[in-house]
Amino acid sequence: MSSKRKIDEIDAIEYDAMSDTEQNFDKVDEIENIISDKIEDGETKYQIKWIGSKKLTWIKESDFIQTEILEEYKEYKKLMKDPSVLRKAYIYLRTSKRNGGNEVSLGDQERHCKKYASDNNINIVGIYIDNGASARKMANQFALNHIVNNLLKEGQMIICYDVSRFSRNLANAVNVLEDIRINKKSSVHSVSENLSWDEIPSNRHNFTQILTTAQLHSDTISAKVKSAIQYKRLRGDYIGKAPFGYEKKTLEIEGALVKKLVKSIDEQTIIDKIYNTTIDIIAENFDNYVDINDDEENRPRKALTYQQYKTIADITNTQHRNRDGKLFTAYTIKQIVNKFNLF
Repeated sequence: MSSKRKIDEIDAIEYDAMSDTEQNFDKVDEIENIISDKIEDGETKYQIKWIGSKKLTWIKESDFIQTEILEEYKEYKKLMKDPSVLRKAYIYLRTSKRNGGNEVSLGDQERHCKKYASDNNINIVGIYIDNGASARKMANQFALNHIVNNLLKEGQMIICYDVSRFSRNLANAVNVLEDIRINKKSSVHSVSENLSWDEIPSNRHNFTQILTTAQLHSDTISAKVKSAIQYKRLRGDYIGKAPFGYEKKTLEIEGALVKKLVKSIDEQTIIDKIYNTTIDIIAENFDNYVDINDDEENRPRKALTYQQYKTIADITNTQHRNRDGKLFTAYTIKQIVNKFNLF
């Protein structure tokens, strides 16, 4: 985040008038999990875990854009509370990189887990996702910890696609698994390996063996990646994904091929378009952005509102697309405006 003022620093009157969705737009655009709900002032509000954000926020039901996930949450909540529904289970899905990359996709994980549940007459009462969370540190697996600490009841089960989705840290995993077995009197089942952590010692032994392999695989890859990064950094390569407006190009420097960051002509054109649109919007609402009675150097400034960022996104989308053909959103526009100091 740049030094620009965040949305929660907008004048209180303007901020309070915004919907909960608008107030939270600068965190992320997509819901990862619905955590809980409450009735406030006669209206239902839902506690949301957004993809890419650690902070939970509340939004009104009327502000939901992703209505499918809301309806799914309501249906699972009914099943969860129904005492006549037996053999209840939660599905846990995880990718280490957001939206999967080369991993088994979240959709495929869910499909395999649901099939196992259906084949074994198990009733799913919730699906929780860690989209882009490493399993080397289980403290970072928000969804899994939420299931274990807040939802799981005696006799229930956690279903995951494979053991490595649950964890790649043997010591941490065994502690959590034993808490589930002993204190929660529940179990964990891995569909791919057809293994359960339950009361049968041989099952726990086999589960542990797979966990050991999962951690070894993770440790080996981590060591290779660190070595490669160190080598490239010493050579002068740009490490990481190129930010919007730039691209990585392989250049020959002193006889070696080195990846450097250079401006992307196409994306710089889009940034110019965003800049011009931003200036137009500021010009239309000039009195709202500066106090003309103050001297030039000390004029107070305000952040653009959610709706203004969304307007810029809509205008930009008429001619351009973000990377991978995706539409620009209020959030991505705000990132660009802040990064390049367009306002």
